[in-house]
Amino acid sequence: QSDILNQPFIDQDFRITAFEISNPPTDEPAAKRLHLDKPDSATYAYLFQAFRLNNKLDPAKCVAHGIPPNVMRSPAIRKLTEGESLVLEDGRTIAPSDVTTSAPTPQNILVVDCPDSSYVSRFLKNPDIFDALSTSTEADSEKKKKNRGTVAGVSLVVHFLPRGLFSTEVYQDFVKKYGVFRTNNLQ
Repeated sequence: QSDILNQPFIDQDFRITAFEISNPPTDEPAAKRLHLDKPDSATYAYLFQAFRLNNKLDPAKCVAHGIPPNVMRSPAIRKLTEGESLVLEDGRTIAPSDVTTSAPTPQNILVVDCPDSSYVSRFLKNPDIFDALSTSTEADSEKKKKNRGTVAGVSLVVHFLPRGLFSTEVYQDFVKKYGVFRTNNLQ
């Protein structure tokens, strides 16, 4: 069983954080309520934060800076893509910025499941979601291959909603609130 509600799930590409949203009790008569399978059940939002990518090695720049072919084929060349300088046998130091190009900014995804309008206020009052959207993380040097750090913001939001809820004023308030975390459009 996953422990994703207590700590993020981390794989080689994403840090996935789950947010549980409980439905508030209501005084509305049962006949007027939207009939769900479990009307008092919790729903979830998931934030997929893509890890920063390593810079890309530019072979032409490597040749221009005199990096020998045997070094180009060795595991040591990876240091440059991971942001570390490389000291050659002749004593020259090659900086990553000399021979790499920046990787694109990671794209984060927020998945929101909102079965009815009564959940919207809980999303709006959940500071954990908005704290996560505004927080970036640094690379973990001990787990560099697994955690290369994340960026703040969101590029894509996937909404699982009943028909008509997205255009309501209350849901648009929620959309506007997380809209300040929007980074850029997916291309």
